[in-house]
Amino acid sequence: MRLIPFHPDHLNRMVIREFEAGEMLLLGNAKERACEYLTYGPAFTGICGEQFIGCGGLIILWPGVAEAWAVSTLLWPSKALSVHKAILTSLNELSATLGLWRIQTAVNEAHQVSCKWVERLGFKFEGAMPGYGPDGATYLRFGRVHLAGSIP
Repeated sequence: MRLIPFHPDHLNRMVIREFEAGEMLLLGNAKERACEYLTYGPAFTGICGEQFIGCGGLIILWPGVAEAWAVSTLLWPSKALSVHKAILTSLNELSATLGLWRIQTAVNEAHQVSCKWVERLGFKFEGAMPGYGPDGATYLRFGRVHLAGSIP
């Protein structure tokens, strides 16, 4: 798997997993939202050959702190190890390059596989956020905090 710079048109070439596709519909125009995300931080698309595996990036909230986002395709589980390594490497590199001491993310509590995966990426559970989702669902907040420039 290799990473290329994300472009909102990549979303048109992805078969997004059902649970994420439903949330994206609730948020409105996914392409417009992706264009907006690009103004706030770096983003990448993972591909294997010509197949799009997923995309993700960071929204810089303020100096030192970012929110991570990702969209996965039906191919994501079959490339789980490659995806995990690429994202972990990217998170560490971006933390160092951008001077981030905190990266946070939110995961729908119903997506336990996703919750376990972000923990394997070094995120720690911080609490429940009732009513946070676009449909009012409870999301769980996770954060990766590395003070004094340390990287795991």
